[in-house]
Amino acid sequence: MAFGVLATVNGIGDLISSVVVGVLWTTFGTEVAFGYSAFLFFFGAVLVAQLRGGRTA
Repeated sequence: MAFGVLATVNGIGDLISSVVVGVLWTTFGTEVAFGYSAFLFFFGAVLVAQLRGGRTA
């Protein structure tokens, strides 16, 4: 059951992100679409680093 929920959440996230980046790409061009993706990547990396709080694996 848990893997089904995980797959569903991943699928919904993939759909939403594809639609958002597709709209940005079509409306504003590739620079904005890739910039948005890069911003989310770095924001996520900083968030993970903050949540880990200096702990290692």
